[in-house]
Order: sequence, then C-alpha cells, then structure tokens
Amino acid sequence: MPIPHPFMITFAVALAATAVLVPFLVRKLDFAGFVGVDLNKVRKRFSKPELERLKRSGFKGLPTVPRAGGIAMVFGYCAAILLSLWLLPLKEVPLLLAGLLAVCLVSMIGIIEDFLPVRQVWRMLLPAFAALPLIFIGAGNPAMVLPFVGEVNFGLAYFFVLVPIGVIAASNLVNLLAGFNGIEAGTGAVAAAALFLIAYMQGRPDAAFLAAALFGVCAAFLLFNWFPAKIFPGNSGTYLIGGAIAAIVVIGNMEKAGMIVLAPQIVEFFFKAGNWFRAENFGVLQKDGTLKHDGPAGSLTHLAMRLHLTEPQLTALFICIQFVFGALAVLSTL
Repeated sequence: MPIPHPFMITFAVALAATAVLVPFLVRKLDFAGFVGVDLNKVRKRFSKPELERLKRSGFKGLPTVPRAGGIAMVFGYCAAILLSLWLLPLKEVPLLLAGLLAVCLVSMIGIIEDFLPVRQVWRMLLPAFAALPLIFIGAGNPAMVLPFVGEVNFGLAYFFVLVPIGVIAASNLVNLLAGFNGIEAGTGAVAAAALFLIAYMQGRPDAAFLAAALFGVCAAFLLFNWFPAKIFPGNSGTYLIGGAIAAIVVIGNMEKAGMIVLAPQIVEFFFKAGNWFRAENFGVLQKDGTLKHDGPAGSLTHLAMRLHLTEPQLTALFICIQFVFGALAVLSTL
C-alpha cells in the first residue's frame, strides 16, 4: 500500500542542510587545527607514537584534512527529522522522536570521541545508552523469525538486551569498515536507500522518514568526502550512520534485512577480531597511485588492495558490494 507522505521533502532538507553546513565546518575546523592526516596519500606507514609526535608539530609536510565532519551530518539529520514531525500522523510521532533521540545520543558520543581520548572499552559500551529512547518507547517487536527455528518471542530480553546490543553493534560496525575517502558516506547512503525501500514497501512511514534523512545526509556529505576528501566524517559521522541504521531496523521491525545490509561490516568485524582489532585499514601509496598493504590480511580492505586499486577504485568497490547486499536485503522482504 503506497504511503502518502512526501519523503522527498525529508531527503531534500537533509541533503540541503548538510551541504550548506559542511563548507562552513571545513573552514572552522581547519582554522582551529582540528585536522587529521590523510594516511592513504603518503608513501610511508606511521606508527601511533610517530603520529602523536607529528601531531604536536602540526603535521608539517603531510596532507591534512579537517575531521569531525559528522557534526554537519547530525545537524542535517535533526533538521530533516524535525520537519518530518509535521508530515506524520500524531500516533507515529513518538517513535520518530525516539529514533531521533537515539541517533543524537550515539552521535554525541562520537563527537566526544572526535575531540577527547576515550578508552576502547567505553567506546564499545557507551552507545548502549543511546538505546534507552527505543527501549522506553517500546520500539520494535520482541517476536522474531529466526532461520531454521521459526518465530521466537524474546519478551523483555528483546528490549533490554537485543536492542542495546543492536545499537552498539551497528555504530561500531560502520566504524570498522572506514578510513578511505568516501567509503563511510558512500556505503551509508546505499544502506539507507535499501532500508528506505523496505520501510516504504512494508508501510512503515516512521522508519522510512529516518532512512530518507540518513540517505540525504550521507549523499550530501559524500560530495565533500569523495576523493580527494575535503573533510573526514570522524566518529561523529560513523556513529550517526550506525545509530540511524539501528533505529530504522528496530522501529521498522526489519532485523533480518538489517543484518543483510550490514553483512560487509559484519565480515569486517570477524577479520578485525582475528587480529584482536589491531589491524588498520590504511594502505601505503605507491608510485602508480595504487594502495598496498604488506603482511597478512587483517581487513577486507587489505584483500581489496591485492587487486592493485587506487583509493577511489577501492571505495567504489565497497560501495558496489554494499549495493549488492542492499539489494539482497530488499529481495529478502518480498
């Protein structure tokens, strides 16, 4: 049944607000010195202690890019969802507000991490607090259909265990498959488009609005984050994408589709876990413009580098992979 709501307005507001804010943020962050090294554009591998020493010297001689661009994505997302409140029936507004609050909370954690050092254990656990709005509103359906098992009703465990785990997992999974110009915003846009189609077809306007806004902010940010990047999303951007995907999946009751959409990130998790999360995605720039990784593959990106790809080609490859799994997610709901 078609949904008579102007989702394109939400998409357009998210796109326009983010596109307007990013150039302003680029200037401000650069002036304030909040920059990071674009490591895929140097011909040497730097250790963390070396990077810390270079940071104190202002990264002299290295290509730097303003970081924490996800702040613009947060503002664009909020503007689009707040406008969408006028477009929803009153009974569906609480779910939309709960989803927005969850996304804002997880993004706030990412903003803190962009500017202050946070221990890894807290980076894993803090996103659970962002699940509280979804828990208190009773978003989602505790009865889930599991492969080879059938329908299982998890009861309160769904709200107090599975929903927090979902928010933690989604926010951190997006953060794992990152580090290349355009990869986070590009894969995020494809994932958001797939989830929007599913929510639209299943008659879930609340989830569809959340997905349309995510599609808009990712598409706008990609314009500035594509090679050569003018700004990095930072944890604020990757957490926003992951948190929004979690909120969409829970509110839209589309857990199976969500797992399919995030399949590349889930595979990346197991690659990283095999190296105790010590592997970095960055490659060393070669004379022919390709990226190279020496040593065992600790990431999907390391495998991709064996194809002798440039950074834009590598990013395009992962966006195509994300498109395949997005399409599979849509097909799984038909």
